[in-house]
Amino acid sequence: MASINYEKIFSMFLSSIKDHELASLSEVDANAIMTEYLHKALSASYLSHLFETSALDDTAQTFTYKMAYETTKDETDFVANAIAQWMVYEWWSNKVNSIVNAAQFFGGSEQKFYSQQAHMAELQNLQDSAYKKARSFVQDRGWIHNSYLGG
Repeated sequence: MASINYEKIFSMFLSSIKDHELASLSEVDANAIMTEYLHKALSASYLSHLFETSALDDTAQTFTYKMAYETTKDETDFVANAIAQWMVYEWWSNKVNSIVNAAQFFGGSEQKFYSQQAHMAELQNLQDSAYKKARSFVQDRGWIHNSYLGG
């Protein structure tokens, strides 16, 4: 079984986004949020089907796994990148479902916003794009490594 340190996954995740709020948090708080995204990402059924077995150890900060269809190559970079892309999708989901956007949608009086509909539509488009990218990344591996072709 192979394992990946959370730090590698978090590094790939952070290089895919720009979030000043996350960057301003303490390292402990930021890691807690990214660990939550990690758990959500790995619970996605599309991603979880890559693994025959998998386990997260938050204490040791490692993800241990065995691929469902193994290859002769070291796939730790692929796995870390796939998880990071699903974390980006979870990050976007969090942004779309934020209270700030809900206040805009319901006409929060404390701030003046312009074109709430266009703002929400763009955020949802970005979320959908992140989902498609993450799913496509996993799908591209599966076109050759599958049960029909013998792994």
